[in-house]
Order: sequence, then structure tokens, then C-alpha cells
Amino acid sequence: PKPQTPNPKPQTPNPLFTNADKLIKIIFKQIEFEFKRKLLLAAIMELDDAQYRIKYILVGSPFVGKSSIIWRFTRDSFIEDYKSTLGVEFATKNIKLSDNSVVKAQIWDTAGHELYRSVTKSYFRNIAIALLVFDLGKSDSLMNLESWLKEIKTIASDKVTLVLVGNKLDLDDDITVDLAMARRFAEENGMQFFEASAKTGQNISSIFARSAEEVMQKVKDGVVDPSNDTHGVKSLGLAHSLNNLKRKSTIFIQKKCCR
Repeated sequence: PKPQTPNPKPQTPNPLFTNADKLIKIIFKQIEFEFKRKLLLAAIMELDDAQYRIKYILVGSPFVGKSSIIWRFTRDSFIEDYKSTLGVEFATKNIKLSDNSVVKAQIWDTAGHELYRSVTKSYFRNIAIALLVFDLGKSDSLMNLESWLKEIKTIASDKVTLVLVGNKLDLDDDITVDLAMARRFAEENGMQFFEASAKTGQNISSIFARSAEEVMQKVKDGVVDPSNDTHGVKSLGLAHSLNNLKRKSTIFIQKKCCR
């Protein structure tokens, strides 16, 4: 008789592969945790002290210093050879008001060249504050604001806050604009008027703070409605940040499942 073949011993799992599998699962759980942690952190960072977001726009002729005003306000610095804006750009900064509340300024910088005029006009909708900027050393830059003002009044909400800004106050003896005419232009159109210098920083913060104060007073008086997109003011808070977190999570999940 043939000798019986012994039954093969059951294979035992290789401890190396078993441990590797456990390690992979731990790593993936850690990655998932880190992703959720970073999403939450991003939402918390958005949930800063700001209760409202206020949308600004700056308009005016080329080279009057619109971009320099924004740069000074948001970064507290000045660039001598600032390149002309192409199309539209934007920046943000929080503003602390006199009642210690905080608003987030969303500031849109527009190109002054006629080539971009049609693009610029499309951004007049849904703004809360329009800064009309001219060069104190160029009288024609003040006169050119009449056409910008007309377009803003035609396109923007009638609740918009208007501010006239004479930039380059540091020019001193080179100031050629008739300031009495500028003040009259501001008064006739219900505008605040500031003489300022992006180069030295004079009055730059006041422009944004005082215009924001005026807008928030309109909110308190019921003139500006934060739920109306055309008024350029949006309420921020916990619900806003949690909805943002939910949106980002949904986008991530969709990308993961559709690869």
C-alpha cells in the first residue's frame, strides 16, 4: 500500500502582512482625522471677529492711486512703481468700529483704462461702498469722476455709500485741483470727502473706517438689508462658517468618489 500523504498544515497568516494591513488602516484613519481637523480649523479661521462683510469698490482714472490706497490699507506699505491694474482685483481686511464691533472689508480694485470699462461696470452691482478716487495733482481726474458716478448711480443699488477721495496729498505744492470744487462735487452728490495720501498713509484708514460706520448705521436703521445681495452687506457668523465647512466636505467627498 502507498504511504498516506499527511494532510497539509493550515497556513498561518504572515505576521508581517497582518501588521502592515493594520498599519495601513491606522494611517488612513489618521489621514481622515487630519483632513477633518484641517477643515474645522479652516472654518474656525473664517469665523473671526467679523459680524458683517462689506463690499467696497474703487473707481477713477488710471494712475490716480487706487491700488496704492488698497495696498496701504491692507498691508500698510507703499510701492513706488505700482503696475496698472488689469481688469479687477480684490483684497480683504477686518475693520474695528467705534462700538468695538468688527466688519470684514472686501475691497475691489478696478482698472481705470477705457479698455476695461465694460468689465469694471459689471462689478458695480452688489456693492455697499464706492470710493471715487482722483489725483490732487491732476484736475482732469476729478472731472472724469462725473461719468464714473453716473454709471454707479445707474447700476448700483440706491443704498450705496459714496466717498470722494483726493489722493496724493503728499504732493504739497504740486496740488492743482480746486479743493472748493471737489467739496462742492461731494456735497451735491451726498459723498463723504477725504484728502489722503497712500504714500504716507494719511487718512487712509479713516476712509474705510468712517464709510463702514455709515453703512452699519444704515443697517441698524433698516435702510440697508444684509439679506439683500444688491446692498453689498452680508451677515457672517457661526452658521456661515458651518455651511462653508459642509460645502467643502461635500466637494471633497464628490472628488473622492468620482475618481
